[in-house]
Amino acid sequence: MYPSCPLPPPPAPTSRPPCQFLAPEKLRGVGGLLLAPGSAARFANELGRRDQVAGAMAELPGRTAWLLLGAAAAAEYGSGALGFYCSKGLMTKAELPSRNQ
Repeated sequence: MYPSCPLPPPPAPTSRPPCQFLAPEKLRGVGGLLLAPGSAARFANELGRRDQVAGAMAELPGRTAWLLLGAAAAAEYGSGALGFYCSKGLMTKAELPSRNQ
C-alpha cells in the first residue's frame, strides 16, 4: 500500500489528491503482473520505481489496473495479506478456468 495513503481515504476533502491504492512492491516482486483493464496489456515494469508505476497507473482509464498473481506468487505473498486487501475492497479474487477446460 502506498505509505501516504490512509486506509480508508479521509471522508472530508483535503488539500491532497484523492488517495488511490498502489499494490505493495512485494506483490509485484513475487511475480505479479500489472495489466491494463480491457486490453490486459502490461503497461509498466512491475519492478520499476514506485513513482514510475504509480505514474503509469494514473494514465490508465479510471486510474485502475489489474494485478495478476499465479497461485505460487499468491502463496509466497501470503493469503492473510491478500485476504486483508480483499476484505477492504481493494482487491478481488478471481479464479481462471484451467487450461484443460
